[in-house]
Amino acid sequence: MVELIPKKQQKIQLPHWLEALFYAALVFFILAIIGFVMINRFQAAVVRDIQVNREAIEKERSPERRTMEASVKEYQKKINDFAALLTNHRETSKFLAQAEKLVHPRVWFPEISVDAQKMTVKLSGSAADFVAVGQQMTILQNNSLVNNVVLSTISVSREGEVQFSLSLSFDPGIFQAQ
Repeated sequence: MVELIPKKQQKIQLPHWLEALFYAALVFFILAIIGFVMINRFQAAVVRDIQVNREAIEKERSPERRTMEASVKEYQKKINDFAALLTNHRETSKFLAQAEKLVHPRVWFPEISVDAQKMTVKLSGSAADFVAVGQQMTILQNNSLVNNVVLSTISVSREGEVQFSLSLSFDPGIFQAQ
């Protein structure tokens, strides 16, 4: 039979630890909101104080001081630009000093093309014979500053001299300024 009079529903009891956890989370949430509002107000106050202090400092600066500060900033920029140039500067004179030690006595190089950015050197040279060219190649290959040696052309001139072209790649340290 259908019951027409509703019965009271029994209230489900949650565990006490779950209720305590709910209230603790609620308190934490409310404290977080209050903390957020307080931090925003403190931050706004600090920003206002900084602005007031900047304005006070600006009022105290004389026009001469402003022009002097602008001049100092301009010189600072120039110094920084020059420092960047010095940092990236490659000293080819160090290469030439090392090249003197690397040249065979019976070989001479009338043309030298140095690319300090790519750390490469192209040489066109002449030698008395093929033995001197071979010894020159060995000297270059055995040097720790030379990474790669490529003999691109070799020929014998009408005078009987051996003419050749070399491409060398060097260790970056040979071009670094100290």
